[in-house]
Amino acid sequence: MTTTISGKQYQNLIDYGIRNLTIYCNKVNELNVFPVPDGDTGTNMVKTLQNGFRAIQGVPGDLKDLSQKFSKAVVFGARGNSGVITAQFFKGFSECLFEKTEADLQQIASALQSGVQTAYQSVAHPVEGTMLTVLREASDSVQKNLSAGNITTVEELIALFLQQAKRSLDNTPNLLPVLKSAGVVDSGGAGIVYLFEGMEKCLNNQPIEAPVSQNEEAAVDYSRFDRSSAFEYGYCTEFLLQLTNGKAPVNREEFKQEILSLGDSVVTVFDEDKIKVHVHTKAPASVLSYAHKFGEFLTLKIENMSVQHTENPAGIEIWGSGEYGDFAVIAVAHDQKMKELFQSMGADAVIAGDAKIQPSTKDFLKAFALTGAKEIFVFPNSKNSNLAAEKAGEFYPDGNVTVFDTKSVAECYAALSMMDFEAPDKALLADEIRSIIQNVATVLITKAAKSSVFNETQIEKDDFLALSGTELLGVAKERIAVAVRTLETVLRDSDRDTVTLFAGNSVPEEELDSISAYVEKHHPLTDLDVISTGNNTFDLLISFE
Repeated sequence: MTTTISGKQYQNLIDYGIRNLTIYCNKVNELNVFPVPDGDTGTNMVKTLQNGFRAIQGVPGDLKDLSQKFSKAVVFGARGNSGVITAQFFKGFSECLFEKTEADLQQIASALQSGVQTAYQSVAHPVEGTMLTVLREASDSVQKNLSAGNITTVEELIALFLQQAKRSLDNTPNLLPVLKSAGVVDSGGAGIVYLFEGMEKCLNNQPIEAPVSQNEEAAVDYSRFDRSSAFEYGYCTEFLLQLTNGKAPVNREEFKQEILSLGDSVVTVFDEDKIKVHVHTKAPASVLSYAHKFGEFLTLKIENMSVQHTENPAGIEIWGSGEYGDFAVIAVAHDQKMKELFQSMGADAVIAGDAKIQPSTKDFLKAFALTGAKEIFVFPNSKNSNLAAEKAGEFYPDGNVTVFDTKSVAECYAALSMMDFEAPDKALLADEIRSIIQNVATVLITKAAKSSVFNETQIEKDDFLALSGTELLGVAKERIAVAVRTLETVLRDSDRDTVTLFAGNSVPEEELDSISAYVEKHHPLTDLDVISTGNNTFDLLISFE
């Protein structure tokens, strides 16, 4: 039986927790309030924790060293709201171990309490019936039972935490009516249960095979390339440089300017005696030769972006305009067409990736550093990216970051189309943008990924749903039917006179023509714009202004 946790045990507990959560990742993703195909809670939690664990995997050290490394890495790798909350819990938990070589039962219980407090503080408006409740009630139960003398080993502590976590998870529908209506428990809370189940299996010596990493790269077909291939995109070059005695002293500004002269999409982060560099360049040898004057490479990665472009792997890319001033606008896009549109509308940098992969805190920080601006406006364009963007803003030391609560590309499109980029008073401009965003109403039309019942409405798999936030506006067998019904309802009951249709890949042009004809015939005073996106997640996103 175990009465303390060492550095190695801390490492193993996190490892097994991630393994177990990865096995059940899709099950967590499927716990959507609505049967829509973009559930990503499990994915965000796994990717967040994997990013933290990579910093300590196979690394020798005591508890204080490993907890510090994991805490920092997990926070910067946080993706989505569930990932940010998970990261903040482990940040608070690990901070209590920074001065420990081993942690006893009371120190573990106190660390759990600290983790809960940090997680709650990370959310502007904490909601009960979520993973926050599961963490809080389980941690409180541990502290109460430990004080009563009911816990004598780490095995008992984790088992009791898990027992209460399961009870709390089962109770989440009673705290959140939207969960009860959908007939599901909270997905983030379920993720916490699977995570601690893995830790319990570790303590009980139950093997869990390491699952295939979700970051595994697809096999590359190199036969696509020959002597005549045009390698036009250059190389994505990243390295961590350790400054060393005996090498040339480094001037930060000169170093940054030299790297800028050798490529674009440059990010240079100085951390005491280390420099983290990211650059897109056609001459990686020149970059490495210059950097080698100042130190030695701790990590080094060079990837051919022409190969990446051909294979089109899922992931996050940051695209910059190359020209930056003191003010910069950064937007998130989930497909190539919206990325290009936002750039054409004035965005200085676009964080672009797969629709099911949310940008991490580190991704936002890279974009901030890329622009180097003193004043930055950020449009996360997803309810699951807002927290990561806000955390990045807190960590960015070189300027003021304003994060707007845009939950889709529709609000960002409206804001960029009306933004005065030359406005001298950025605080006043931010208020004007918030007013624009608040005036935009959006309805998502998408296909149900599973059958369910919501608010006594029967939904069958492959039905088309019209969703306004958490409100179900309509269900129909045909996409065009639910779209027309939504348009009629909103335009009839409001004074909105501008409609924008953001069409996903699955919507044929003739359907868009039919919808446009309907609006022109029945609402001739309404301005209608149609934008074809490359989105594969939703069918239609309709914005009303």
